[in-house]
Parts: sequence; structure tokens; C-alpha cells
Amino acid sequence: MNIDKQHGTAMVEFAILLPLLLLLVFGMTEFGRMLYTKSTLTHAAREGVRRAVVTPAAYANASTSEVVKRISPSATVVMTPNQPSANSTVKVSVTTRFKLFVVPNLMPVLNKYTTLHGEATMRYER
Repeated sequence: MNIDKQHGTAMVEFAILLPLLLLLVFGMTEFGRMLYTKSTLTHAAREGVRRAVVTPAAYANASTSEVVKRISPSATVVMTPNQPSANSTVKVSVTTRFKLFVVPNLMPVLNKYTTLHGEATMRYER
């Protein structure tokens, strides 16, 4: 083979593969961010429900929201039931909107929000 005919092929191949490589690397980063956020929401729900089951029923909902907002300020908190009674089950659901950060700049089709959800359930102790 004549080397003169192959001059610049490596640069062309790199230019073709670079967008795919960047999409793969940043996609893994975004997936890691999403998994971390999901884990944080589950942790916030667990902490919130733990606070709810050891707090007097009249203050359980406000106390739960306070704990969850400290962990995840943008989250929406739903506690059921609002005022737990003896031996009832308390469930705390925490949701938030998650937006991809880097990948939509590479692929505008992926410029969407998704809702992430975390929940925990415990029995009321008081």
C-alpha cells in the first residue's frame, strides 16, 4: 500500500467516532447522576418516614416534610395517612423532576425532564 493515499484517514475516522464516544461517556455520567438522585430520594423518604413514626401524630406531617426538605430541597413530599394512628402503616413518597444536563447539548431530542421517585414505609410506633 502506498502511504500517500492513506494520509489523513486516521483523522477522518476519529472525527466520525468522536461524537459517539462523547455520547457514550456523557451518557454514563448522566446515568450516574440520575442513579445518585434516585438514591438520595429513597434516603430522604426513609429519613422522613422514620421521623414520622416517632413523632406525635399531630406533628408528623410537618416534621416529615422538614426532614425531607433538608436532604432534597426541590422534592415533593406526600405522607399517608396525614395523621397516623396506633399500629397503622405510614408511607412517605418523595418525587422530583430530573433533567439531563450534558447529553441534550449533544442530542437535542433528549431535552426532556423525567420524574424520579423514592418511597419508604414503616409502622407507626407511638
